[in-house]
Amino acid sequence: MTDYGADKSCQLLNSACVDAFVEQQSLIALTPAAVEVSLRAADQVLAERAELERLWSQRLERAAQDADRVRRSHHLAEPENRLVVRQLEKEWEEALAAQQRLREDHDRFARSSPHILTPAERQSITALAVGVHSYVPASYG
Repeated sequence: MTDYGADKSCQLLNSACVDAFVEQQSLIALTPAAVEVSLRAADQVLAERAELERLWSQRLERAAQDADRVRRSHHLAEPENRLVVRQLEKEWEEALAAQQRLREDHDRFARSSPHILTPAERQSITALAVGVHSYVPASYG
């Protein structure tokens, strides 16, 4: 009444319902983009995982080659050189133990692999996002 004079009343709007509507509409508008970003992030994680798997494969191959090299050296040593044979045997056992530890580490890595979305799951997720995007609550008409 102060702003508009004594004859007119002040305009009042409760913002709680407007805030809720704006919030809901914002989330509906952002949902498809968020799903697309999430699917791309999942693709990136899979690409990084494939690169890590390639590196693990190289490490396992290198450990197998090292163990094989030491094994061949042990078998080529003359039995009369007992000290050399013992040292080569010790190196061979160490190489086999290192190879085994690496295999166990790789197995733990492989078990921690994330779930890979199938094309059908990706399609379902995208369809749900589009369905949420097109949904307009009846109360807001």
